[in-house]
Amino acid sequence: MMTVCEKKRCTKCGQWHQLDMFERRIVRGRSYLHSHCKPCRKAYFRAEYRPGRRKYRNLDDRYYTLPHGERAASAKLTAHDVRLIRGLLADGLSCVVIAGKFEVAASTVWAIREGMTWSRTA
Repeated sequence: MMTVCEKKRCTKCGQWHQLDMFERRIVRGRSYLHSHCKPCRKAYFRAEYRPGRRKYRNLDDRYYTLPHGERAASAKLTAHDVRLIRGLLADGLSCVVIAGKFEVAASTVWAIREGMTWSRTA
């Protein structure tokens, strides 16, 4: 005969609580109870997302301090290459052909064409 547990231990505060003190979450169609009780989760989110916290106040600051373009460590193209790619796109060449010439993915050339990347390069 199976017995149903009526209490659960919070992994944050270590106290035993009734099951209704834990929020439900659904993962891949299965329902689970959070491991932290509602008061612990509330305290965590108040501390983590409080107004004025630098981490979440200006996300744009982080974006503009990261290296862009050819200064990025993973860059395969230079600003000159991007200008050449835009010229070839204007001449009517396909993204796949241009990607083969510059040894990059066709999606990279497509993103340049659509203005999603390298938008600061004239």
